[in-house]
Amino acid sequence: FPVTIQVGSQSVTMLELQRSVENLNRQTGNEEGRREANIQSALNQLIQEKVMLEEATRLGWTPADLEVA
Repeated sequence: FPVTIQVGSQSVTMLELQRSVENLNRQTGNEEGRREANIQSALNQLIQEKVMLEEATRLGWTPADLEVA
């Protein structure tokens, strides 16, 4: 998938962004003014997630350490 943003070794893809925006649109509404805010919110959230994953990797944490289900 095309990469939208590279955060260290982590990538945010267009598909991830699209799914996140669609989820926010369902939760908050899909009005014109709301869509732009949802895109920005989704992108910010995905970047934060990738930064946390990058830091966890740097610290040597594994999924078992993070208790990912």
